[in-house]
Formats: sequence, structure tokens, C-alpha cells
Amino acid sequence: MERKRRKYAGDCSKVMATGKWLIVCVAYVVFAMATGAYPQVGGSVVRVKELPRYLGQTVTVKGRTGQILEQYASGTTKAFSLRDDYGDQVIVLTEKPYPVMGITLYITGVPERRQGRIFLLEQSRQRWLAPQVAITELGKYIGGTVRVQGKVSRASNPGGKGTFVLTDEQGHEVSVRAEQVPKNGSVVSAVGMVESDPAAGIILIAESVQLITAPPEGVNMKLLILVAAIAVLLTLAGVYVLIRRRTVEAALPEPWGYAEVLSGPDQGKVFALRYDEVPVGREGDPLTSVVPTDPAVSRQHGRIIRTDSGVFYEHTQGRFGSWVNEQPVQQGQRVPLPQGALIRLGPNTVIRLMPAHAGAGETVLEGRQGVTTGPPEGDERPTQPAQTPPEE
Repeated sequence: MERKRRKYAGDCSKVMATGKWLIVCVAYVVFAMATGAYPQVGGSVVRVKELPRYLGQTVTVKGRTGQILEQYASGTTKAFSLRDDYGDQVIVLTEKPYPVMGITLYITGVPERRQGRIFLLEQSRQRWLAPQVAITELGKYIGGTVRVQGKVSRASNPGGKGTFVLTDEQGHEVSVRAEQVPKNGSVVSAVGMVESDPAAGIILIAESVQLITAPPEGVNMKLLILVAAIAVLLTLAGVYVLIRRRTVEAALPEPWGYAEVLSGPDQGKVFALRYDEVPVGREGDPLTSVVPTDPAVSRQHGRIIRTDSGVFYEHTQGRFGSWVNEQPVQQGQRVPLPQGALIRLGPNTVIRLMPAHAGAGETVLEGRQGVTTGPPEGDERPTQPAQTPPEE
């Protein structure tokens, strides 16, 4: 039986180790997906002016779509221009539908030289999500595309083309030019290019203005991923705790007795007595110790000891004292536990020790050699005070 128990404990330990690594891996994937650590586009991201160095290789170019170039289209192949953040332009040839012009994309493809001109043969595309910045930091992004969120005020032509002022929570303002001006009082997220105007100062030329009635799609997806991953982590943690508990229980020796709580906050709880020395107090593992939650019980209140001559209780450092059958136990004193003995810990908690294989009404405790401790005693419960002393 002992060999089987050890083999079972070893197998469970292996499962627990695998579970730990699985939890770590899932946590890393969640972090990577939530923070964007995974690459979002294929190939190396390069500038347009660097494309001649990558002829025949798969690369990615980030740029703003410009205009449709029908003179370069043929058959099912379409052509449009793409300008990067540095102002350099390349012609993109694609079999896909035309993208919306004026938006920023990641275009992945293979650059080729045809008739002295560089073309990018598109393989895939992905919409670029502009970084959200504070209005006070727009000066750092002149010429770049950003996302700004705030409340609309002083809209010149709601519903049509015009300008409006976007105000953040701190009261900072920026002028926005848009094809469709939102209504005053709307909270919006505007994406566009930052420009410096001699008369108006820093302005945002918006390519899109989105009402904040729901989180953006990317945020929704991240939130969904996080919720699902948290649920998986909690499930894995629960399985890990269950396996660990069963592993520990399988590796522990069989109990030789039990401690039943007769009164106090933990009334009805039963703790297994597995070792020859069992700690009693609020600090410990319930699998191997008697752990009441009563604040009047100290962290290391006492201990139950089984020897060849019988079973004993020793009071260690409980502030509110210990009693065996209503007889006080001094610190360091070892008192035998007779048949049906009651141990009171502080003013509230009373426990009774029972043998592991007792019959109905049987409460005889034996030492390691089968020696019964002490003469028979009554099974009267002590009267308990009503108050609870403050916690140590």
C-alpha cells in the first residue's frame, strides 16, 4: 500500500509540474496578445526608399493609401499608390479589392523592378491602428498619424465638412478638420495627421471620426481575449490546487485519530491527526495540523503529542490559555489525554479527540504501542464565556 501511495504521489507531482508550465504558457500568450508582443504583420517593416535592397523578398511597408492608378492596372490586377511616413511613394499591384484611400495600412508583399520602376506586389494587408496620444503631446507627432479622444465643442458644420474643437478631460483643446463634423457634446475618437498651421497652430486633419458609444473593435477583441484567458487560468489554477491537495493527501500517513471542534467559530469541523506531533493554532496546514479560526486561539497555541506511553497535550504559547477537562495547563506542561478528554483553547473553542477507527460512542485514544492514556472521564462540555478577546 505504501509503495502504491508513493507511486501515485510521484505521478501526481509530474501532472502538477506540467500544470505549472501550462499556466505559465497561457499567461504569456495572454500578455503577448494583450500588449501586442506578437508581430501583427509578415516580413520586415521597411521604408519605401529601401525597397530596391529587398527585390524578390517578402517585406512589409507601412504607408497611407493615396490614389487609384488605372494606367498601371491590367486585367484583374489593380494599382494604387502608397506613401510612407517619410513622404516616399510606391505603386502597389494587387489582386485584392481596392482599399479605402486616405487610410494607413501595413502592406506585405514582394518588391519587383519593372521598366525602371519599383512595384510592390501585394500579398496581404492590415489596417494600422494609430496610437492614442494626449492633446498636449501632439507637437511631437507633426506629420504623423495619431488618435485623439475628447469632447466635441464649437462644431462649425455638424453633419457636413468643417472644423470642430476637441477638448480632453483636462481642458486642453485642438482644432480638427473632418469630412463629417460630429455634433457638439459628442465624445469622439479622431484619427488623423498632425499638421502645424501658422494661423491656427497645431491641427488634426481627421481621416475618421468615431463616436465613443462602444469601445473600438480592437479593444473589444483584447477584452474578450483577456476574459477568456482569465477563465482558463482560473480553471487551470483550480485543477492544480485539486491535484496538489490529492497528491499531498496521498503522500500523508493514515490518521491515527481526529480532533472534532465542539464549540466556537469552527464548530463541527474535524481535523485528522496524522503525525506523532500535531500543531494546534491558527497558523498551519489543515491537512497536518488543528487549525481553528477563532481569533482567541494563538498562531502556535499548543500541540498534541503521541508517544509509546499514550497521547498528551502540551500548551506552548497561547495567550488565553489551554484547559484539559477544565484543568488549566501551564506553558510547556504536557498533560495526558484520558478517554473522552476535552481540550479548551481560550474562552471559546473546545475540541474533543477521537480515535481513527472508533465504534459508536467510543472515544478511547491509544499511544503508538496501543497504550490507553489516563483513567475514564466524563464527556461534559465546559461552559463557554460569551465574549471574544481581541486578536493577537
